[in-house]
Amino acid sequence: MFNYQFNRVSDKVLQVFKAQPLGTRVLIEISSPVQRKKAIDLFNERVLRFGYLPVEIRLTSKKPLDRQLEEICSRNPDHKLVLQFTDTEAFFSEFSSEKEAAAFLERSVAVFHIQRFPFVFWVSRYIYDALYQDGPALLKACWEHIRFEDQFNLPVAIPHQLHPPTPEKVRTHTISILENQLTEQKLSVLGGYQYINVLQTLARNYFDHMQYEKAFECYEQCIRSGQTNIYTVAEYRNQMALIYLYWNRYDKALDMVAEALRIRKELDDKKGLAISFLTIGVIQMSLGRLNRSLESLKQATQFSREIEEVELEAMAILNSGVVYQQTGNSGAAYESFKKSLDLFKKLSFQQGISLTLSHIAFFQAETGKFGDALKYYLLSRSLAEKNNLVLLVEGIDRHLEILKDKLGPDQFRQLGDSIRKSIAHREKEDQKMTSL
Repeated sequence: MFNYQFNRVSDKVLQVFKAQPLGTRVLIEISSPVQRKKAIDLFNERVLRFGYLPVEIRLTSKKPLDRQLEEICSRNPDHKLVLQFTDTEAFFSEFSSEKEAAAFLERSVAVFHIQRFPFVFWVSRYIYDALYQDGPALLKACWEHIRFEDQFNLPVAIPHQLHPPTPEKVRTHTISILENQLTEQKLSVLGGYQYINVLQTLARNYFDHMQYEKAFECYEQCIRSGQTNIYTVAEYRNQMALIYLYWNRYDKALDMVAEALRIRKELDDKKGLAISFLTIGVIQMSLGRLNRSLESLKQATQFSREIEEVELEAMAILNSGVVYQQTGNSGAAYESFKKSLDLFKKLSFQQGISLTLSHIAFFQAETGKFGDALKYYLLSRSLAEKNNLVLLVEGIDRHLEILKDKLGPDQFRQLGDSIRKSIAHREKEDQKMTSL
């Protein structure tokens, strides 16, 4: 699935090179470090076939760019070069702030303008945002900006995320009421704890409805107030870690969840520990640290099992399956998916069942069993649609488009029609049993 999307991106870059081979500057935005590394490897393969030699440069205050370019040219006098800036996180860590780093890049733009080589900048979303605010000249210097959407990744299991959102009108109305209450409490001399209670509720609502900046601000205010108990502080630290994860700020996410974990260990809060280890597992998975991810997910599974939190246990096992699949351990991956599915079925937790079925479908597609993949995707989609899991439905639809290419339109339609009839028949039978 990744290769399918990336081939389209690299085709676009190569078209830019063909149209303007000298001095082309392309910025490619990929947030996931794992996907970025994979994309760079694939891109280098294609660039080599195209007759270019990919060479990495380091934008660093320790070694001027013009000196690096002189050395590169002297080492490769007879090659067509593509210069790449890939290690963006390491670069930004040299500076005390993102603003300072962006300013340095801003000053480097003049060097790019006089070079005849194509440049490709690989950056994450948060670095792009920093450049947008504090280094716009670099963005303007890039002739082409390509955003690599992380849209082919199916969601992983994270607490709160599997529960369907409330309808937009209800959500907007609820948040509006809470915001008004917050203003009233703030103006009231007797605000105090009532103000914090409203702020806490508002934070949860913002988070549940993906208004992450507002949620983060509310969580910070609650913690700074000193009127929030230590259990809740740990909960908010964990939520703030998830927000950093959604923002692709993995370093900050790990720092924040580490604080939540420290508090929960002191409190011997086993449910909290399960949630924090689950969160760490997902962050480490995003960073490609698969062994560390598995260790954390095993601890999440253990704590969940001890306190019989079956939903958390199922989530941890499902995520373990995703990690096993990434490591190439298909046997362990499939067993994890089956265990997770059984646990979600035990709870009759339709959202969890739907998510697990989607990962089983992806597993089948990756192993070349496209017919089985189609069956599981359609089963998953049916449940996801009924339970208003919009992001999962959208993700499945994108995967179905790829399966259509793999199977061919006719076979895809015939198999799909047959599977949908089977699903409809099963649902009708279930309704009959329920009505008895």
